[in-house]
Amino acid sequence: MEGKNSDDGVETFRLTLSIARGEGIATVLETIAGASEQLTVRDVRTDGTTVPVDVGELTEKQRTTVVRAVELGYYATPRRATLETLCEEFDVSKSAVSQRLGKAESTIVRQIVEGLDVEQLPAPTDDADGPSA
Repeated sequence: MEGKNSDDGVETFRLTLSIARGEGIATVLETIAGASEQLTVRDVRTDGTTVPVDVGELTEKQRTTVVRAVELGYYATPRRATLETLCEEFDVSKSAVSQRLGKAESTIVRQIVEGLDVEQLPAPTDDADGPSA
């Protein structure tokens, strides 16, 4: 971990994590993002590619819903939680939970795609997503 002072005198740290494939990067990122409003995930590096991710673009409700969805297994394979599970958790409608997750996912995916150098990505193949996406 590296520490340094920014121009405004605030001490900042850079922490680099290496996560093995299949180790649940979403869980790690959401745990970091949910730990404190003062923590920011600046970028994600995969095989030398840097992709900026600013969880500050998510609303508090979106961030809380995504974190809880990950904790309950909504994004697990096989899925261990449903929209109904999250509805009960937050005491809101299925539509509200679906909207929160959809907007959060859209924001995160948009940031990732905007951060990619699509010119340097390998051409897609028929099995690029694995056995069944």
